[in-house]
Amino acid sequence: MEGADYEYSDDVSATREVISDFRTHVGRSEAKRKTSPGQIPPAKHFRRMERLSPEAIEVLYNAGKEAIARAEPPSGGSGVESVNGYYAEELVGKLDGIVPRASALEKLDPKDISNQSLVKYFEEAHSCFLYGFRVAGAVLCRAMLETALKELFDPDSRIERTMKAGESYF
Repeated sequence: MEGADYEYSDDVSATREVISDFRTHVGRSEAKRKTSPGQIPPAKHFRRMERLSPEAIEVLYNAGKEAIARAEPPSGGSGVESVNGYYAEELVGKLDGIVPRASALEKLDPKDISNQSLVKYFEEAHSCFLYGFRVAGAVLCRAMLETALKELFDPDSRIERTMKAGESYF
């Protein structure tokens, strides 16, 4: 292109980034269709889009329309391919928070906990904490506390048998 103020390699690099961002958007959209009753999120700003010529943008736009039309998995398909990149990016983005939280934890003194539900709640609550799922972690902490109190104060479930359906110990 005559008079262009960019190098060919910059154009190729910018195109690759735009395509990568588009693929992430398609994966995000597919993931939301499967995990949320909310609206599909609008496309976020694609990196370096302003570096592309109008012709390149038109070609990408037309290719994108075709890709979106093909993105729906066939009947009974899982759509794994379209969400793989999205979740990989999401997980990598969480690492910056996971590593410092995991590093700040104290070593546990191994105890013999016979109640395997309690052990499982404990492990899942820590996973929620590490991944930044605060509400889910709090719910699991409540479940741990309830399980431990039941085990301590009502190991034979005598109190529980006298309660009406839907009533709670607490």
